[in-house]
Amino acid sequence: MKNRILFITPALTKAGAETQLIKLAQFLKSEMNDVLVISLLPQGTCDINMDRAGLDAVYLKSWRTNFFSNLLQLHREVKAFNPEVTVAFMFIAIIFARLLKLFFNFSLVSSIRAAEIPKKWLIPFRLTSRFDDAVVYNSKFSKKSFEEQKLIRKGGFVINNAITIPAGSVHLSREAADPFHWVCIAHFRIEKDYQTLFKAVALLKKENFVVDIVGHLYDQQWPKEMLRDLQIEDKVFLQGFRTNATDYLQKADGFVMSSFTESTPNAVLEAMAHAKPVVATGVGGVKDLVRSSNCGFCTNLRDPYCMAIRMAELMKMPSAEREELGQNGRKYVEQNFSERIVMNSWLSVINRFRKIDLPAAHVA
Repeated sequence: MKNRILFITPALTKAGAETQLIKLAQFLKSEMNDVLVISLLPQGTCDINMDRAGLDAVYLKSWRTNFFSNLLQLHREVKAFNPEVTVAFMFIAIIFARLLKLFFNFSLVSSIRAAEIPKKWLIPFRLTSRFDDAVVYNSKFSKKSFEEQKLIRKGGFVINNAITIPAGSVHLSREAADPFHWVCIAHFRIEKDYQTLFKAVALLKKENFVVDIVGHLYDQQWPKEMLRDLQIEDKVFLQGFRTNATDYLQKADGFVMSSFTESTPNAVLEAMAHAKPVVATGVGGVKDLVRSSNCGFCTNLRDPYCMAIRMAELMKMPSAEREELGQNGRKYVEQNFSERIVMNSWLSVINRFRKIDLPAAHVA
C-alpha cells in the first residue's frame, strides 16, 4: 500500500523554495509514495518542467477571472487524490491548505521558507495557525522570528535546504591581469535589491572586475537604464534566466548578493557548495550562515558603501586566502545541507503522520 502525499505551492517557478519542493517530492516518490503537486497559479514560461521532473502536477487558472471555478477545482482535486499527508510550501499555500483541512482528513505539514510574512496575509495566517500538525522552517532565524511574533501555536522543526554537492570544486587559473569574476544568481525581484549592488559596483568601477547576473528580468527596463546611468555597462552583464547556473558558478572568483530580506537562500548555499567565497547582505539566516562557516563577509542592509568595501577586500585578498574561505563554505554545506541529511530529516517528520511505515531512506 502506498501513501498519498500532496504538495501545495503558490507557483512552480524556478526559484529557491520551489526547487526544494521538487527535490522533496521526487525523493518521496522514489520512496514508493503517490505524490501530487498543486500549483495555485497557472503554468508560466519559467516554470519547472514537471514532466521532466517525473511528477504529476495540477495548475489552477488565473484567480482574477476564475475565482470560484478555482475553488471548485481545488476541492475536487484534493478529494480525488485523498492525501494522508499534505505539505504546504510558503504562506499563501499554507493558508489554503489549512482551510482545505476543514473538509478533508489529512495531516498538514506547513513549510515556512521566509523570515517575514507580508502584512496582507498576516491576519488569515494567524487565525488559521491551529490547523498545523507540524511546522518546518528552513532556518533558525525564521523559527525564532515566527515564535517571537506568536504567529505559530505549535513548536516547529528546522530542516535546512537540500543542496547537491558538486563532485569537486573547480579552480580555474587566473592571471593577475584577468578581471576578478563575480557572480550573482537571483531573479530581478524587489527584495533582491539590485540597486544597492549596482551602486556598489559604481563605487568600484576603476577596479579590474566584472559581475555576471543570472536571473529573470521579467521584461523590466530599469536595470539596463541604471547600468547606463551609472556608466557600469562594461562591468555588469545581465545574463538573463538560465535553467542551470553551474557554468557561471564554476568560472566565478566570488559570489555577491545584495538582498534586503532572505531566509536561507539557495543561491548562497550553491555558491558555497562550489567553494566560492561570499559577500552578502547580513539579513535573515545569511549572517549566521556566512559567519558560522567563515566563507566570506556580510554587509549592512541597503549600504552600497559597505558592500563596495567588502567586495574590494575580497578582491585584494591573496588567492590562497580566498580559496580557504571557499573551502570553508563547501565543508559547511557538506556537513549541514547535503541531500542525504536533509531528506532523512523530512522523512522523520512526515513518517509521524503516515498510516504505514516505510523502509529507511537511502539517499545517494
